[in-house]
Amino acid sequence: MSKETVIITCNNYNKKKSFVVSFNVGQKVFSFRMPTEFSQLYEMFKELAKREGISKSQLIVKAICEYVHRHYPGNPQLPLTKFTHPQKQADLPKNPEKEKTRKRLTFAVKHAAELSPKARKYYVKLATANRDLEEAAKLLKLLLNSKEE
Repeated sequence: MSKETVIITCNNYNKKKSFVVSFNVGQKVFSFRMPTEFSQLYEMFKELAKREGISKSQLIVKAICEYVHRHYPGNPQLPLTKFTHPQKQADLPKNPEKEKTRKRLTFAVKHAAELSPKARKYYVKLATANRDLEEAAKLLKLLLNSKEE
């Protein structure tokens, strides 16, 4: 068998829901599963490879190259669904580090008057680095206003 061959591991299209197509590129083996309803498409693919005088593996690699050339790197824009289907804050996945920071900042807001100068400096730095958190804005307001007084 040559280095670039395509092996159908399930030739009985009628009894199976899908079949596996495997091909080698150098030392690597790539496999993908095709639903049986595409068996006619696969037969056409084999006919094209034969007609063009290249192996099925070469034709697959050629198709992948063409696809990547046309579509890479993809659309860098944000999907419009981000703006058309707003998510509630509660639905968004929680970042464990942000949650820890939020708890620290909430603690500091509650105990702002009791914080030592060293702790104040730490919490100002933490709040500044996390300005996107509501607690950070509250804490900065508290700590910076108390400095001015």
